[in-house]
Amino acid sequence: MAVKANPRHFARNLFRACIVVCSILGLAICSMVFCLLAMAADDGRRAISYKQIEWTATAICKTHVALPLSQSVISDLCRRDLVPSIIARCDSTNVQLRRQDFESIIRAATIVGKSTYASVKQDFGMYETACSAINSFGNYYTCQYDLSGNDPYITISYDATTQLVKSISSHWSECNLILQ
Repeated sequence: MAVKANPRHFARNLFRACIVVCSILGLAICSMVFCLLAMAADDGRRAISYKQIEWTATAICKTHVALPLSQSVISDLCRRDLVPSIIARCDSTNVQLRRQDFESIIRAATIVGKSTYASVKQDFGMYETACSAINSFGNYYTCQYDLSGNDPYITISYDATTQLVKSISSHWSECNLILQ
């Protein structure tokens, strides 16, 4: 015997199916909204962390920038006439140089594209802390110089073929950007 389909049962089953599908979609939408809210809250926490890092970097830069160079280093630089008069007057009795001044002193004595490793070695060789191996991709090497004996370094890149200075960089440049 064949069972006849009852239109009421069909409508009721269709209604139940729609309820189940809508419930599943609703749960999916609620889950997505919850995930988006959680991600937005996480971004807020990261922004605070980045701000804390910025405050820490500023404090470190202010501390290092304010520290003076040792009197022996100042005497050596003045004796060899490496301190530009715009930075300090070496003929005065109480010459004060900060760590930050080292980059300006090196930049005044070293000309990118004209100075050689030998000339930089002659002026600042006693402050050279390390040199890298030749980078085969760019055909250059770098040397680090430190007047304070306690970081950060000035890094000078040299062309491996001509020995000419290619660039001068330092962490002080980053501090100058942070402190502005």
